[in-house]
Amino acid sequence: MLTRHQLLRWYRTDPTQRVATPSRRWVRLGKNPSFFPATKLVLNGTVGSFLSTPSNAAVNAALSAPAAWEGRALVSATWTSAITEGVFNIMDVGSANCSLRLYRAAARAVFGQIVKPGGTFGGQNGQHPVFVNGSEHWLRMTWDPSTSTLNIYYSDDGVAWNLIVGGAVAGFTAVNVSTQPLRVGGEGTGAMVALIGYVKRFEFRSPIGGAILAGFDASQAKIGDTTCAGLNGETWTINGGASFQ
Repeated sequence: MLTRHQLLRWYRTDPTQRVATPSRRWVRLGKNPSFFPATKLVLNGTVGSFLSTPSNAAVNAALSAPAAWEGRALVSATWTSAITEGVFNIMDVGSANCSLRLYRAAARAVFGQIVKPGGTFGGQNGQHPVFVNGSEHWLRMTWDPSTSTLNIYYSDDGVAWNLIVGGAVAGFTAVNVSTQPLRVGGEGTGAMVALIGYVKRFEFRSPIGGAILAGFDASQAKIGDTTCAGLNGETWTINGGASFQ
C-alpha cells in the first residue's frame, strides 16, 4: 500500500507501467513474466528435457491390474523433423524397468510401445496425416489388455478421434510396472530427445476414456515455474531444458 509520501502516476499510453516515488526516489514497476499464467510446456529437442511426476500407485495399479488405459497429449511439433522425439513415456535404460512410450519420427511416423514383464517390447506404428509445422494436434495411445489391442489416434479437437494405426500385440496381456517416473517429453536415462515444440495438456486415464489418474494442464502453471500441480493431486517437475512459457 502506498504511503502519503508516495506519488503514484499512471502512464496514459501504457497503464501496465507504474512509477512510484518514495522519498523522491523513482522506482519503476513493470511487467514481471512470473506473475502471468503459462500456456504451454516448451520442449527444446534435447535429451533429458521433460516434465515428470514420480511413479505413483494409481498409474501402477492400472498397469498391473491389468486394466485398460490411455495417454493423450495436446502437442505442437516440428512435424517434418527427421529426429525421433518423445511425447510421453515411462522408460529406463534397462528394458526390465520400462513400461510404455509414445513418440514421433521421420516421415510422419508415430510409434506406440509397451513392455511386458520380463522386458519384451511390443507395439504399433503408423503415419499421421500431413501436419503444418507448429500446428497443434492431440496424439493418443490406448491399451486394452482384454483384447491385447494397442491403438494410436490423432485429433484436432480432442473429441473426434482418427485412428492412425491399431490392432493386437501378440503375446501381450500385461504391461510391466516400472519405478521410473511418468514423463512428458524426452526420456530421462535413454537417448530419445524431447519434442521440438510444446505440450499444452497431458492426461493418463484408466479405463480408456475414464478417470484421469495423472496429468497436467500448462495453463495451471505460471511462466517460469519449475513445478506444476497435477490433474489428480500429483506434482510435476521441470527437468533439463523444458520450461513453462
